[in-house]
Amino acid sequence: MIVETDLAYVAGIIDGEGSIVIYQRPMKKIIHHGKYGDRTPKHELNVSVGMTDRKIPYYLKDLFGGSVCGVTQRSGNRKPFWKWSVTGQRASDLLKRLLPFLKTKALQAQTAIVFQDTKKNNPKGGAGGSKQVPKEIINKRIELMEINKRLNGGYDPEFMGGYY
Repeated sequence: MIVETDLAYVAGIIDGEGSIVIYQRPMKKIIHHGKYGDRTPKHELNVSVGMTDRKIPYYLKDLFGGSVCGVTQRSGNRKPFWKWSVTGQRASDLLKRLLPFLKTKALQAQTAIVFQDTKKNNPKGGAGGSKQVPKEIINKRIELMEINKRLNGGYDPEFMGGYY
């Protein structure tokens, strides 16, 4: 059972060591019935934490699911680190639970939750684009992805001048 102190602790980890990212997967043209299909852009929500101490990423996986992978540093005497990540609706559900406790990444979390809500009750793009997501939904996802990039780059609309 996850208690409020667990949520507050995890919010602090994500505020300090985590990332909340909305990204667009590279689009590949596919052939469907001998023709190239129109592809709906694939946008994804990802919440992750990377640390050199593997206990925390595995703790997060035990609490919230997702996956952990070990990453080897290529340069110098850097330690390997472990990265926990969770995507899609599971990431959004996590952010909803953490939102009351988030400080530095609260706006990213709110944006991510709104983004993930655009994926509810919408068709998934099928082979050849047979089930296209409406253009206005795609445009909203792109707008939210751009807002997320700005927020992750230090933009805060409540701070003097917008950047800290």
